[in-house]
Amino acid sequence: MAIACAQAAEVEQMKVVHAGKAYTIKSTVRLNAARDEVYRAATDFERLPSFDPDIVSSRLVGNDQLDSVMRLCVIGWCKRIRQVMHYTLTPDRRIDMQIVPGVGDLKDGSAHWQFTNAGPGKGTRMRLQARVVPDFWVPPLVGPLLIRRELRQQMQTTANAVEALADTYSHKAGE
Repeated sequence: MAIACAQAAEVEQMKVVHAGKAYTIKSTVRLNAARDEVYRAATDFERLPSFDPDIVSSRLVGNDQLDSVMRLCVIGWCKRIRQVMHYTLTPDRRIDMQIVPGVGDLKDGSAHWQFTNAGPGKGTRMRLQARVVPDFWVPPLVGPLLIRRELRQQMQTTANAVEALADTYSHKAGE
């Protein structure tokens, strides 16, 4: 049985770089759950919003596209961001996503999630490398430092949600 509690997930690293109109994000999170359960939770796209308040909605479109709406708030400036992404799954290991241009609020971008064992009894390490080009105005005072702080908080919320959802799978298996 995996042990998961709301505060067990830990954001180990968060880096945000802003160049031109693009934001590059690199993050590493350690979760207290088995890799197969973490991966299953992270790819349970339609159920994840009930565990993560930053995900307004998420639905599968066809066999390989995800249409989701995320909420981002930085120093009082809030935006709902719709993104449609083509995704490829490598079971228990990777999720690769590419923005579908011309649909949603992102002009271009990609996200790559990698899942590895963190070591015996240490759960799962989830790494994100992403690059996004917004197709909307970002206030000039909302720079990489503030976005980094908000994304770190959102990554913690997402990690807690993935961990909680993964915990539901381990409880079902133990019934």
